[in-house]
Parts: sequence; structure tokens; C-alpha cells
Amino acid sequence: VIKTSLVTIKLCEYQLRRCVEWRNSCRTLSDVGPQGDLGSPDLLQSLANSIATNCVGTIATFCSSVKKCNSKDPMRFIKNRGQSLTYRHSKVIAELLYWCERLNETLSSICQVQHLTIPLSSESIDKCR
Repeated sequence: VIKTSLVTIKLCEYQLRRCVEWRNSCRTLSDVGPQGDLGSPDLLQSLANSIATNCVGTIATFCSSVKKCNSKDPMRFIKNRGQSLTYRHSKVIAELLYWCERLNETLSSICQVQHLTIPLSSESIDKCR
């Protein structure tokens, strides 16, 4: 789950940047055709909101749940290669939260540049601290 979450975060950040690059490279965004404006701010806003809620928010909630499980019984040490499971979880959760914060910053900067509303995903990250 943790490795998949990390890959998901990195993939979301990559894809978001690609979408913005494509959108910025279009000559005129209204020259798309009968299906409408594929580069419209509304679609980019929907993508940003979806990433903030479904990726950053969900993974931050998962991190919070793991931290709570570890804090309920801090004396539980299951040895694995000389490290406790609690330590390993803490280290990996910290890395996941770092990537969530990074993706959140990317979302914020893209939304500011593209004149979009910044999604409120940072609240989920703050709850994990």
C-alpha cells in the first residue's frame, strides 16, 4: 500500500505538470472542436480538485491512521532487520507526507499561475502532524 501510494503521488504530480504543459502549448484554447474546450480552466480545476481530494487527502488520511496505530502501543516492537516496525512505519510515513506536501505545493503554484482556486488539501496534511 505504501509503495503504491508513493507511486500514485509521483504519477499525479507528473501528469498534472504534463497537462499544464499541453494546455500552455495550445495556440488558442477555443480551437478544439465540437466536444468543447479541452483546455478550459474548469477541466484543469476539476483535475486539481480531484488530485487534492483523492490523492493527497486520502494518502494523508492513511498516514494519520498508521501514526495512530503506532502510537496506541509504542512498546510493540516486531524486529525486522534490526529495526522496529514502528520506526520503519514512522520513516515511511514521513516520506509519504513529504511527497504529499510537495504535490500540494505543486498544485498551489499551478493554480495560482493558471488563476484557479487552490484546493484545500493542506488541511489533511496538517492533521497528520
